[in-house]
Amino acid sequence: MKSIRCLSIVFILFFYSCSNNSKEEEVQYNLNSKLIFADIVLNLYVKDSLVCNYLYDDLNWEPFKRRLFTDNSSLLKKYSPHSDSNYIKDQMETVRLGNNQNQYFSNFEIISELENDSLVVMNNEVYGMTLPVFNEKGDVAFIGFSVTNGFLSGYGELMVFKKNKDKWKRVERVHLWIN
Repeated sequence: MKSIRCLSIVFILFFYSCSNNSKEEEVQYNLNSKLIFADIVLNLYVKDSLVCNYLYDDLNWEPFKRRLFTDNSSLLKKYSPHSDSNYIKDQMETVRLGNNQNQYFSNFEIISELENDSLVVMNNEVYGMTLPVFNEKGDVAFIGFSVTNGFLSGYGELMVFKKNKDKWKRVERVHLWIN
């Protein structure tokens, strides 16, 4: 009788552990949560919030995609090796910010790329970035960031954030270009 009870307990524990090891649910982030995340990251890197800062209205992934997916230095494979690259690519939509989204970027004037020519003459920094993309578990985020200042001054980088105990921490910055 004792052995049957022990076998029953072992079976229940085995069944319970197997059911908990099933595929984790995908964590979905909506546009508002991505805009909030982007605003927090942007404010980490902007030095002076007392002056008017400019942000491109086009949150575009094109300049940053190659570095995220190339085999020789894939950040996706490094930080989320089991992620489906199509899951990440499907999140890489280009979003054009409108005035209704300026609530997220309160320290910035949102401008189009065409307006940049007049700002360059005034020697102001113009920031560009992407919306973050997340792995399926929602614990790794990738975001692109760039700054231009003048005709031949600027840089772009890709940042990786990891979530640990409900807090996000930047774990890597990869410089992509510099002028």
